[in-house]
Order: sequence, then C-alpha cells, then structure tokens
Amino acid sequence: MLGRVFWNLLDNAAKYSPDSPQVRVEIEAGDGEVRVRVRDHGMSIPAVEQSLIFDKFSRGAAARTASIKGTGIGLAMARDIVRAHGGDIGVDSAVGSGSTFTVMLPAAFTETTSA
Repeated sequence: MLGRVFWNLLDNAAKYSPDSPQVRVEIEAGDGEVRVRVRDHGMSIPAVEQSLIFDKFSRGAAARTASIKGTGIGLAMARDIVRAHGGDIGVDSAVGSGSTFTVMLPAAFTETTSA
C-alpha cells in the first residue's frame, strides 16, 4: 500500500509540473521516524487550499483551471494509508516554488547484540 502512496505523489509531481519535469525524492531518517519528501517545481498550492487537498474529491483551483485530469481521491487515499501505518503526510508549497509532499513514518529498528 505504501507503494501506492509514493506512486501517487510521483505521478502528481509529474502531472502538475508540465514545464519542469524534474522531480526530487529525498529520504531522511532520525528521531524515530523516516521522512520521504517528493519535491516538484510545478504548480503551487495556495496556503488556503493546502489542508483541503487531503479531503476526498477535493482538487485545487489551479488543477481545475488547467484541466488536469484527476478525481481528487489520490491524496485522501495516500493520507489514509500513511496514517494506517502510524505516520502522517503533509505539504509545503509556495506560489512559484512548486510543492513538497512529506511522508513521515515510524522507523523500525532491530537491535543486534554481538556475542
């Protein structure tokens, strides 16, 4: 299921960045969690819409205006899957700077002892 989350984020990054095809994925571990960031340089999401895009059937105004195909369920599904794994998902976006989606998941560590 987590594969679907990352597929959705990568697909959205490409879909909403038609003039800037570069997408960056960063992985960071620390403080008991793993953070995966998907950054694009495409359409930005206004602050007023950022909390709404994780609701079912919600799409940003820019996506509707640009006639980009979508149903508005991908990010809602992604949030549900990430939360089912004990994590969370968020977005950081500023007009003209693209968007960064961050998936935060609990890290699982296995301790080993040497004899």
